[in-house]
Amino acid sequence: MSPVDLKIPRSTRDILSTHDTTRNALLAVVEALLLLLLLLLLLLLLLEVVVVEVVVVVVVVVVVVVVVVVVVVVVEVAVEVEVVVVVVVVVVVVVVVVAVAEEAAALAVAVEAVAAATAVEAVDAVAAIAEVSAVEAAATTATSAIAVYVATGAPAATAAAASAASAATAAAAATGAASSYATAATAATNANAAATAATANTAATVATSAVNVATAATAVTASTAASASTAATAAAAATVVTAAAASASATAATAASAATAASAAAAAATAASAFTAAIAATAGTAATAATAAAVTAGTRCCHFLLVA
Repeated sequence: MSPVDLKIPRSTRDILSTHDTTRNALLAVVEALLLLLLLLLLLLLLLEVVVVEVVVVVVVVVVVVVVVVVVVVVVEVAVEVEVVVVVVVVVVVVVVVVAVAEEAAALAVAVEAVAAATAVEAVDAVAAIAEVSAVEAAATTATSAIAVYVATGAPAATAAAASAASAATAAAAATGAASSYATAATAATNANAAATAATANTAATVATSAVNVATAATAVTASTAASASTAATAAAAATVVTAAAASASATAATAASAATAASAAAAAATAASAFTAAIAATAGTAATAATAAAVTAGTRCCHFLLVA
């Protein structure tokens, strides 16, 4: 027995011993409850199921037990380190429980949001499945149409190919004909140009002849005017009738030549249709001029004979 025990009465030591036993029992109960609480929270976390009501009940029970222990042990006996540790642990556990409860509420909200999103995704998935079904139906219809086309359109395609070949052959023939036509058109154009040039040359020649005839007619007119003054003298020259007859024969020959020239002028007028009327008039004028020239020649011969 220690000196301290000798100074404390036995009855007091019994009371203190009983009190220590009670305190130890209560502390054991508190520790068991705390361990149970921790195990329960760990189980809920592992199962990912947090029930707020259960957590609140457990927290209330633990708080009541802690209060009873503090009242029974701490108030009657001096505060020891174990009790302080127990109180701190209880406070920490309460804080953790509150935090877990808040997380549980947030998790419940998140679960509801996920459920709503899942419902929306399910609706979208149903719509997508419907669209896929529609696409599959369209693909089936298109496949059937292609099969029908392959079955019925192949002969038509062969006939179209044959028609295209025939059209190509006809096009080649048409190209050859067009080339021949172009060659013929070129030849006709060249011939027309040559004819036009020849006609122009003939017309120019006829025009020159007409000018010459007009000049001769003017000279004949002048000679006729000059011979008119000697008409009286010619009338008295009856002795030159024989010479006049010979001169008339020469005049007839000249007239024949003039007629030949007129025929040539008429042929030239036929070659140039645009100058037909002018050539005919020129031919008539040429004949008249030839006659007048013959008369003038005879008259001059008579005049010269009379003068001589």
